[in-house]
Amino acid sequence: MTASKANAEPDEAGETPAILYGHRAIAARLGLPVVGVARLDLERRIPFYFDDGCAVASTAALDHWNSMKGAR
Repeated sequence: MTASKANAEPDEAGETPAILYGHRAIAARLGLPVVGVARLDLERRIPFYFDDGCAVASTAALDHWNSMKGAR
């Protein structure tokens, strides 16, 4: 799998990227609005980190977080 800086859409091989960059891609993966992900970011309730000012998250961490706790 490869990283996608554009979005969380499957790549040419039909695979979802393992690493997502930006609130937009993270929101698409979780099925939340971008504003909701930004709010979760401000509240430090979502598993990602910043790299050069860009939110970065792994799909595995987001899936685990969503199954255990999610945006509740």
